[in-house]
Amino acid sequence: MKIRVVDYQANPGGGVRFTTELVRSLQDFAPEHRFELVSHGQALRVYAGIFRREGLEVPVRGIAPRAYWRAVPATRRLRIPGLERVKRFLGFARWYYDVPESVLRDCDVAWFPWLHRHRLPKGDRQSIVGSFHDAIVFIWPGLVAKSQLRDERATVEGWMASSAKIVVSSNATLGVLADALHIRPTRFTLVRVGWTHVKPPDPAGVQPHWPWLRGRYLLCPANTSSHKNHEVLFTAMGRWRGGVPLVLTGYGSNLPPGEARARSLRSAAEAAGLHIGTSIIPLGLVADDTYDLLLAGAWAVVMPTRLEGGGSFPVMEAVLSGIPVLCADIPVLREQMEQVGGRVLWFDPADPAQLASRLEELDRHYDEWRSLARDQVGRLRIRTWRQAAEEYMRVLTAAADGNK
Repeated sequence: MKIRVVDYQANPGGGVRFTTELVRSLQDFAPEHRFELVSHGQALRVYAGIFRREGLEVPVRGIAPRAYWRAVPATRRLRIPGLERVKRFLGFARWYYDVPESVLRDCDVAWFPWLHRHRLPKGDRQSIVGSFHDAIVFIWPGLVAKSQLRDERATVEGWMASSAKIVVSSNATLGVLADALHIRPTRFTLVRVGWTHVKPPDPAGVQPHWPWLRGRYLLCPANTSSHKNHEVLFTAMGRWRGGVPLVLTGYGSNLPPGEARARSLRSAAEAAGLHIGTSIIPLGLVADDTYDLLLAGAWAVVMPTRLEGGGSFPVMEAVLSGIPVLCADIPVLREQMEQVGGRVLWFDPADPAQLASRLEELDRHYDEWRSLARDQVGRLRIRTWRQAAEEYMRVLTAAADGNK
Protein backbone atom coordinates (compact mmCIF):
# COMPACT_ATOMS: atom_id res chain seq x y z
CA MET A 1 0.00 0.00 0.00
CA LYS A 2 1.27 3.46 -0.91
CA ILE A 3 0.46 6.11 1.67
CA ARG A 4 0.89 9.72 0.58
CA VAL A 5 1.23 12.26 3.39
CA VAL A 6 0.10 15.74 2.32
CA ASP A 7 0.85 18.90 4.29
CA TYR A 8 1.27 22.37 2.81
CA GLN A 9 1.20 24.10 6.19
CA ALA A 10 4.01 22.55 8.30
CA ASN A 11 2.49 24.13 11.38
CA PRO A 12 5.46 25.01 13.63
CA GLY A 13 5.69 23.19 16.93
CA GLY A 14 3.02 20.57 17.56
CA GLY A 15 1.83 20.13 13.96
CA VAL A 16 5.22 19.26 12.50
CA ARG A 17 6.14 17.15 15.51
CA PHE A 18 2.90 15.20 15.27
CA THR A 19 3.47 14.47 11.59
CA THR A 20 7.11 13.51 12.02
CA GLU A 21 6.55 11.24 15.01
CA LEU A 22 3.57 9.48 13.48
CA VAL A 23 5.17 8.99 10.05
CA ARG A 24 8.22 7.45 11.73
CA SER A 25 6.06 5.16 13.85
CA LEU A 26 3.83 4.17 10.93
CA GLN A 27 6.91 3.26 8.94
CA ASP A 28 8.31 1.20 11.84
CA PHE A 29 4.96 -0.48 12.49
CA ALA A 30 4.21 -1.30 8.85
CA PRO A 31 7.51 -1.39 6.91
CA GLU A 32 5.84 -3.29 4.07
CA HIS A 33 4.00 -0.12 3.03
CA ARG A 34 5.46 2.76 1.04
CA PHE A 35 5.33 6.32 2.35
CA GLU A 36 5.79 9.61 0.55
CA LEU A 37 5.35 13.20 1.77
CA VAL A 38 4.01 15.89 -0.57
CA SER A 39 4.38 19.59 0.19
CA HIS A 40 5.51 22.85 -1.41
CA GLY A 41 7.61 25.94 -0.77
CA GLN A 42 8.73 26.67 2.77
CA ALA A 43 6.73 23.76 4.21
CA LEU A 44 8.54 21.39 1.85
CA ARG A 45 11.91 22.75 2.97
CA VAL A 46 10.93 22.37 6.64
CA TYR A 47 9.99 18.71 6.24
CA ALA A 48 12.98 17.89 4.04
CA GLY A 49 15.31 19.36 6.66
CA ILE A 50 13.68 17.56 9.59
CA PHE A 51 13.53 14.21 7.81
CA ARG A 52 17.19 14.55 6.84
CA ARG A 53 18.33 15.48 10.37
CA GLU A 54 16.35 12.69 11.98
CA GLY A 55 17.27 10.02 9.46
CA LEU A 56 13.68 9.48 8.36
CA GLU A 57 13.87 7.70 5.00
CA VAL A 58 10.66 8.98 3.46
CA PRO A 59 10.74 10.56 -0.02
CA VAL A 60 9.69 14.23 -0.01
CA ARG A 61 8.03 15.39 -3.21
CA GLY A 62 7.11 18.90 -4.31
CA ILE A 63 3.65 19.43 -5.81
CA ALA A 64 2.30 22.97 -5.66
CA PRO A 65 -1.28 23.73 -4.62
CA ARG A 66 -3.44 25.17 -7.39
CA ALA A 67 -2.84 28.94 -7.72
CA TYR A 68 -0.54 28.61 -4.70
CA TRP A 69 0.43 32.28 -4.84
CA ARG A 70 -3.09 33.21 -3.69
CA ALA A 71 -2.39 31.64 -0.29
CA VAL A 72 1.04 33.24 0.16
CA PRO A 73 0.97 36.31 2.45
CA ALA A 74 1.64 39.42 0.42
CA THR A 75 4.33 40.51 2.87
CA ARG A 76 6.31 37.35 2.13
CA ARG A 77 6.64 38.35 -1.52
CA LEU A 78 6.50 42.14 -1.60
CA ARG A 79 6.91 44.12 1.59
CA ILE A 80 4.43 46.84 0.65
CA PRO A 81 2.23 48.14 3.52
CA GLY A 82 -1.44 47.37 2.94
CA LEU A 83 -0.84 44.91 0.10
CA GLU A 84 -2.56 42.08 1.96
CA ARG A 85 -5.73 44.19 2.26
CA VAL A 86 -5.57 44.92 -1.47
CA LYS A 87 -5.27 41.19 -2.19
CA ARG A 88 -8.36 40.47 -0.09
CA PHE A 89 -10.31 43.29 -1.76
CA LEU A 90 -9.49 41.91 -5.21
CA GLY A 91 -10.37 38.38 -4.13
CA PHE A 92 -6.83 37.06 -4.47
CA ALA A 93 -6.14 36.34 -0.80
CA ARG A 94 -6.92 32.81 0.28
CA TRP A 95 -6.56 31.22 3.69
CA TYR A 96 -6.52 27.74 2.25
CA TYR A 97 -4.46 25.53 -0.01
CA ASP A 98 -6.33 24.39 -3.10
CA VAL A 99 -5.24 20.75 -3.22
CA PRO A 100 -4.67 19.64 -6.82
CA GLU A 101 -6.26 16.48 -8.16
CA SER A 102 -2.80 15.09 -8.97
CA VAL A 103 -1.99 14.79 -5.24
CA LEU A 104 -4.69 12.16 -4.87
CA ARG A 105 -3.54 10.03 -7.81
CA ASP A 106 -1.03 7.18 -7.83
CA CYS A 107 -1.50 6.30 -4.17
CA ASP A 108 -3.76 3.97 -2.23
CA VAL A 109 -4.61 6.53 0.42
CA ALA A 110 -3.81 10.21 1.02
CA TRP A 111 -3.40 11.31 4.63
CA PHE A 112 -3.59 14.97 5.61
CA PRO A 113 -2.00 15.15 9.09
CA TRP A 114 -3.12 18.80 9.36
CA LEU A 115 -6.39 19.02 7.44
CA HIS A 116 -6.87 22.66 8.46
CA ARG A 117 -6.54 25.04 5.48
CA HIS A 118 -6.36 22.11 3.02
CA ARG A 119 -9.32 22.31 0.66
CA LEU A 120 -10.08 19.09 -1.19
CA PRO A 121 -10.74 19.07 -4.95
CA LYS A 122 -14.27 18.51 -6.19
CA GLY A 123 -15.48 14.97 -6.49
CA ASP A 124 -16.03 12.57 -3.62
CA ARG A 125 -13.58 9.79 -2.90
CA GLN A 126 -13.08 7.51 0.10
CA SER A 127 -9.34 7.03 0.01
CA ILE A 128 -8.61 10.15 2.10
CA VAL A 129 -7.87 10.53 5.82
CA GLY A 130 -7.60 13.86 7.60
CA SER A 131 -6.48 14.72 11.14
CA PHE A 132 -8.54 17.47 12.77
CA HIS A 133 -6.54 19.00 15.61
CA ASP A 134 -8.62 21.82 17.05
CA ALA A 135 -11.49 24.21 16.46
CA ILE A 136 -9.87 27.14 18.26
CA VAL A 137 -10.37 29.62 15.42
CA PHE A 138 -14.14 29.05 15.66
CA ILE A 139 -14.44 29.70 19.39
CA TRP A 140 -11.74 32.30 20.11
CA PRO A 141 -12.88 35.67 18.72
CA GLY A 142 -10.35 37.65 16.74
CA LEU A 143 -7.71 34.95 16.49
CA VAL A 144 -7.87 35.20 12.70
CA ALA A 145 -9.41 37.73 10.31
CA LYS A 146 -13.08 37.36 9.34
CA SER A 147 -12.13 36.44 5.78
CA GLN A 148 -9.78 33.75 7.09
CA LEU A 149 -12.49 32.40 9.38
CA ARG A 150 -14.90 32.18 6.44
CA ASP A 151 -12.30 30.31 4.41
CA GLU A 152 -11.61 27.84 7.20
CA ARG A 153 -15.30 27.24 7.83
CA ALA A 154 -15.85 26.45 4.14
CA THR A 155 -12.80 24.17 4.13
CA VAL A 156 -14.00 22.23 7.18
CA GLU A 157 -17.53 21.99 5.77
CA GLY A 158 -16.06 20.46 2.62
CA TRP A 159 -14.25 17.83 4.65
CA MET A 160 -17.36 17.03 6.67
CA ALA A 161 -19.48 16.64 3.54
CA SER A 162 -16.95 14.30 1.94
CA SER A 163 -16.47 10.57 2.46
CA ALA A 164 -13.02 11.16 3.92
CA LYS A 165 -12.30 9.58 7.28
CA ILE A 166 -11.55 12.24 9.90
CA VAL A 167 -9.55 11.61 13.08
CA VAL A 168 -9.50 13.72 16.25
CA SER A 169 -7.20 13.28 19.22
CA SER A 170 -9.34 14.17 22.26
CA ASN A 171 -12.86 14.00 23.63
CA ALA A 172 -12.55 17.71 24.41
CA THR A 173 -12.21 18.48 20.68
CA LEU A 174 -15.23 16.28 19.94
CA GLY A 175 -17.23 18.34 22.42
CA VAL A 176 -16.12 21.63 20.88
CA LEU A 177 -17.01 20.40 17.39
CA ALA A 178 -20.47 19.41 18.58
CA ASP A 179 -21.06 22.71 20.39
CA ALA A 180 -19.45 25.18 17.97
CA LEU A 181 -19.98 23.53 14.58
CA HIS A 182 -22.92 21.21 15.40
CA ILE A 183 -21.13 18.17 14.02
CA ARG A 184 -22.05 14.80 15.49
CA PRO A 185 -19.17 13.00 17.26
CA THR A 186 -19.98 9.87 15.24
CA ARG A 187 -18.49 11.61 12.19
CA PHE A 188 -15.01 11.20 13.71
CA THR A 189 -12.63 8.51 14.86
CA LEU A 190 -10.82 9.17 18.14
CA VAL A 191 -7.11 8.32 18.05
CA ARG A 192 -5.00 9.85 20.80
CA VAL A 193 -1.46 10.97 20.05
CA GLY A 194 1.62 9.40 21.57
CA TRP A 195 3.73 11.00 24.28
CA THR A 196 7.00 9.09 24.07
CA HIS A 197 9.10 11.66 22.25
CA VAL A 198 11.09 13.12 25.13
CA LYS A 199 14.84 13.13 24.51
CA PRO A 200 17.53 13.65 27.15
CA PRO A 201 19.61 16.77 26.53
CA ASP A 202 22.96 16.40 24.84
CA PRO A 203 25.36 18.81 26.58
CA ALA A 204 27.83 18.40 23.75
CA GLY A 205 25.21 19.39 21.20
CA VAL A 206 24.54 22.89 22.50
CA GLN A 207 26.27 25.04 25.10
CA PRO A 208 24.48 28.40 25.40
CA HIS A 209 26.19 31.00 27.55
CA TRP A 210 23.17 32.55 29.23
CA PRO A 211 24.09 33.48 32.83
CA TRP A 212 20.53 32.87 34.08
CA LEU A 213 20.78 29.23 32.93
CA ARG A 214 22.82 28.45 36.04
CA GLY A 215 20.06 29.59 38.41
CA ARG A 216 16.32 29.08 38.80
CA TYR A 217 14.01 29.94 35.90
CA LEU A 218 10.39 29.32 34.98
CA LEU A 219 9.86 28.04 31.45
CA CYS A 220 6.80 28.89 29.34
CA PRO A 221 6.93 27.03 25.99
CA ALA A 222 4.08 28.54 23.97
CA ASN A 223 3.63 30.62 20.85
CA THR A 224 2.17 34.08 21.34
CA SER A 225 -1.30 33.59 19.84
CA SER A 226 -3.79 35.35 22.07
CA HIS A 227 -5.37 32.13 23.38
CA LYS A 228 -2.00 31.14 24.86
CA ASN A 229 -2.79 33.73 27.52
CA HIS A 230 0.56 35.39 28.21
CA GLU A 231 -1.13 38.48 29.65
CA VAL A 232 -2.51 36.53 32.62
CA LEU A 233 0.89 34.90 33.11
CA PHE A 234 2.66 38.28 33.15
CA THR A 235 0.16 39.71 35.63
CA ALA A 236 0.59 36.69 37.90
CA MET A 237 4.38 36.97 37.74
CA GLY A 238 4.15 40.63 38.67
CA ARG A 239 1.98 39.84 41.68
CA TRP A 240 4.13 36.96 42.84
CA ARG A 241 7.49 38.71 42.57
CA GLY A 242 9.36 35.53 43.40
CA GLY A 243 12.60 36.58 41.76
CA VAL A 244 12.53 33.70 39.26
CA PRO A 245 12.92 34.89 35.65
CA LEU A 246 10.33 33.76 33.11
CA VAL A 247 11.85 32.22 29.98
CA LEU A 248 9.66 32.31 26.87
CA THR A 249 10.09 29.91 23.96
CA GLY A 250 7.88 29.25 20.96
CA TYR A 251 6.94 31.02 17.76
CA GLY A 252 6.80 34.80 18.29
CA SER A 253 7.98 34.66 21.90
CA ASN A 254 11.11 36.64 21.11
CA LEU A 255 8.63 39.58 21.11
CA PRO A 256 9.98 41.44 18.07
CA PRO A 257 9.14 45.15 18.54
CA GLY A 258 7.95 45.44 14.95
CA GLU A 259 4.95 43.14 15.45
CA ALA A 260 1.66 44.33 16.94
CA ARG A 261 1.13 41.26 19.13
CA ALA A 262 4.66 41.52 20.50
CA ARG A 263 4.20 45.22 21.28
CA SER A 264 0.99 44.39 23.14
CA LEU A 265 2.76 41.76 25.23
CA ARG A 266 5.67 44.09 25.96
CA SER A 267 3.15 46.64 27.24
CA ALA A 268 1.48 43.96 29.38
CA ALA A 269 4.85 43.00 30.86
CA GLU A 270 5.65 46.62 31.64
CA ALA A 271 2.24 47.12 33.26
CA ALA A 272 2.95 44.09 35.48
CA GLY A 273 6.26 45.57 36.59
CA LEU A 274 8.35 43.09 34.61
CA HIS A 275 11.42 43.91 32.57
CA ILE A 276 12.38 42.35 29.24
CA GLY A 277 15.83 40.82 29.49
CA THR A 278 15.82 40.32 33.26
CA SER A 279 12.47 39.21 34.69
CA ILE A 280 11.34 38.04 31.22
CA ILE A 281 13.77 36.28 28.85
CA PRO A 282 12.13 36.17 25.38
CA LEU A 283 14.00 33.54 23.34
CA GLY A 284 11.51 32.79 20.58
CA LEU A 285 11.54 29.53 18.65
CA VAL A 286 14.63 27.53 19.63
CA ALA A 287 16.23 24.39 18.22
CA ASP A 288 15.18 21.06 19.73
CA ASP A 289 18.53 20.43 21.43
CA THR A 290 18.42 23.90 23.01
CA TYR A 291 14.88 23.30 24.24
CA ASP A 292 15.85 19.93 25.70
CA LEU A 293 18.58 21.68 27.69
CA LEU A 294 16.21 24.43 28.86
CA LEU A 295 13.62 21.89 29.96
CA ALA A 296 16.12 19.74 31.86
CA GLY A 297 17.30 22.72 33.92
CA ALA A 298 13.94 24.41 34.48
CA TRP A 299 12.73 25.18 38.00
CA ALA A 300 9.22 24.53 36.67
CA VAL A 301 7.14 24.75 33.49
CA VAL A 302 4.03 26.92 33.26
CA MET A 303 1.30 26.50 30.64
CA PRO A 304 -1.33 29.29 30.85
CA THR A 305 -3.23 28.39 27.65
CA ARG A 306 -6.99 28.86 27.41
CA LEU A 307 -7.52 26.37 24.57
CA GLU A 308 -5.73 23.36 23.07
CA GLY A 309 -6.64 20.58 20.63
CA GLY A 310 -5.43 17.11 21.58
CA GLY A 311 -3.38 18.11 24.60
CA SER A 312 -0.04 19.79 25.17
CA PHE A 313 3.28 18.32 24.09
CA PRO A 314 5.25 20.74 26.35
CA VAL A 315 3.19 19.78 29.42
CA MET A 316 3.72 16.09 28.77
CA GLU A 317 7.44 16.59 28.11
CA ALA A 318 7.80 18.33 31.45
CA VAL A 319 5.82 15.66 33.32
CA LEU A 320 7.90 12.90 31.72
CA SER A 321 11.08 14.79 32.65
CA GLY A 322 10.13 15.03 36.32
CA ILE A 323 9.72 18.83 36.21
CA PRO A 324 6.93 20.47 38.27
CA VAL A 325 4.18 21.90 36.05
CA LEU A 326 1.77 24.76 36.68
CA CYS A 327 -1.05 23.95 34.29
CA ALA A 328 -4.16 25.77 33.11
CA ASP A 329 -7.28 23.95 34.27
CA ILE A 330 -9.01 23.41 30.94
CA PRO A 331 -10.91 20.28 29.81
CA VAL A 332 -8.39 18.96 27.29
CA LEU A 333 -5.45 19.21 29.70
CA ARG A 334 -7.51 17.59 32.48
CA GLU A 335 -8.30 14.79 30.02
CA GLN A 336 -4.61 14.46 29.15
CA MET A 337 -3.46 14.21 32.77
CA GLU A 338 -6.25 11.79 33.67
CA GLN A 339 -5.18 9.53 30.80
CA VAL A 340 -1.56 9.35 31.95
CA GLY A 341 -2.15 9.64 35.70
CA GLY A 342 -0.03 12.78 36.09
CA ARG A 343 -0.26 15.30 38.91
CA VAL A 344 0.33 19.01 38.29
CA LEU A 345 -0.52 22.31 40.00
CA TRP A 346 -3.81 23.42 38.44
CA PHE A 347 -4.94 27.02 38.15
CA ASP A 348 -7.79 28.93 36.56
CA PRO A 349 -6.31 30.51 33.39
CA ALA A 350 -8.63 33.48 33.77
CA ASP A 351 -7.42 34.27 37.31
CA PRO A 352 -3.90 35.73 37.64
CA ALA A 353 -4.30 35.87 41.42
CA GLN A 354 -4.78 32.11 41.55
CA LEU A 355 -1.75 31.53 39.37
CA ALA A 356 0.30 33.82 41.61
CA SER A 357 -0.91 31.78 44.58
CA ARG A 358 0.16 28.53 42.89
CA LEU A 359 3.59 30.01 42.17
CA GLU A 360 3.89 30.93 45.83
CA GLU A 361 2.82 27.43 46.88
CA LEU A 362 5.36 25.85 44.56
CA ASP A 363 8.10 28.13 45.84
CA ARG A 364 7.25 27.48 49.49
CA HIS A 365 7.06 23.68 49.10
CA TYR A 366 9.36 23.24 46.14
CA ASP A 367 11.28 20.20 47.41
CA GLU A 368 8.01 18.31 47.93
CA TRP A 369 6.65 19.18 44.48
CA ARG A 370 9.94 18.34 42.78
CA SER A 371 10.10 14.96 44.57
CA LEU A 372 6.50 14.24 43.56
CA ALA A 373 7.27 15.18 39.94
CA ARG A 374 10.28 12.88 39.84
CA ASP A 375 8.62 9.98 41.66
CA GLN A 376 5.50 9.90 39.48
CA VAL A 377 7.46 9.41 36.22
CA GLY A 378 7.76 5.67 36.75
CA ARG A 379 4.03 5.32 37.45
CA LEU A 380 2.69 7.23 34.44
CA ARG A 381 0.48 5.41 31.96
CA ILE A 382 2.32 6.48 28.83
CA ARG A 383 0.77 6.00 25.41
CA THR A 384 3.39 5.29 22.78
CA TRP A 385 3.54 6.58 19.22
CA ARG A 386 3.54 2.95 18.10
CA GLN A 387 0.12 2.51 19.70
CA ALA A 388 -1.08 5.63 17.88
CA ALA A 389 0.41 4.32 14.63
CA GLU A 390 -1.35 0.97 15.01
CA GLU A 391 -4.73 2.70 15.38
CA TYR A 392 -4.01 5.14 12.54
CA MET A 393 -3.03 2.24 10.28
CA ARG A 394 -6.49 0.72 10.78
CA VAL A 395 -8.07 3.98 9.63
CA LEU A 396 -5.70 4.33 6.66
CA THR A 397 -6.29 0.73 5.59
CA ALA A 398 -10.06 1.13 5.84
CA ALA A 399 -9.90 4.26 3.69
CA ALA A 400 -7.76 2.50 1.08
CA ASP A 401 -10.05 -0.53 1.04
CA GLY A 402 -13.12 1.67 0.63
CA ASN A 403 -11.84 2.96 -2.70
CA LYS A 404 -11.49 -0.48 -4.26
